[in-house]
Amino acid sequence: IEATLGWAQFKQGAGAESIAQLIAGMNRWRSEGNMVYWPWFLTLRAEAEMYLGNHDEALAIVSDGLSLSARTGEHWGDADLLRLRGEILLAQSADEKVTAEAVFHQALEMARGHRSVLLELRATRSLCRLWADQGKHSEAKKMLQPIFGKFTEGFSTPDLLEAKALLDAL
Repeated sequence: IEATLGWAQFKQGAGAESIAQLIAGMNRWRSEGNMVYWPWFLTLRAEAEMYLGNHDEALAIVSDGLSLSARTGEHWGDADLLRLRGEILLAQSADEKVTAEAVFHQALEMARGHRSVLLELRATRSLCRLWADQGKHSEAKKMLQPIFGKFTEGFSTPDLLEAKALLDAL
């Protein structure tokens, strides 16, 4: 709970103090022998580090998460870790567009393979945002619309609100 509270506070603009709470919660969780949800916690931490501009640290955390899932065979969070890798690469350098696009496609395929519509939406949204920045508006809308259309509820959640805003902008 401490880790998720730290993340929520960070998203509301509380910054480094909430990162410390997130890390403390993660450390407590792990010290108690818990590994369940660990890839999700790593995704939260990597995203927070990215927002703080700590791109190398964020990429290292993503790599740790992917290595962990390779060791444990627990791949349910890989699509989101890959999506985040693409986002970090773009935040780090505008020259990483080709690599980020390839990573987004990899995340998308992995999400589809796991039949996770939410992770498919996230990966598609990231890819379509990149395409929109490149002027590929019709391709982006054509790809995002059907995935957004799979949802029948949850339209007030951040993921769907961001996807709807992107669709409206396209």
